[in-house]
Amino acid sequence: MGGRDGQYLLSGIVETDETYVGGKRGRGTEKTPVQVAVSLDADGHPRFVKMGVLKGVSGESTGGFVRLNIAKGSEVRVLLLWQGVLRATVLTPAVEF
Repeated sequence: MGGRDGQYLLSGIVETDETYVGGKRGRGTEKTPVQVAVSLDADGHPRFVKMGVLKGVSGESTGGFVRLNIAKGSEVRVLLLWQGVLRATVLTPAVEF
């Protein structure tokens, strides 16, 4: 299934964020960074999802995930949690596909 999924790209409006999985809670743990992206339909409901393990949480790693998994011309929204408020920032112009 993973091989078949690799043939498809998310498109349209796509929201993406990274998280950490595994390990213990707190600083200095051995958690694995994971990038998640979800394509949305016209009503904002989820359609398809892609996830990938990152080498680290940097612009290079997350940008690489976007280039490999999201179609050119899509509106990419990066989810940011800042001071307890969830915001979506449009990334598309800043990403070279």
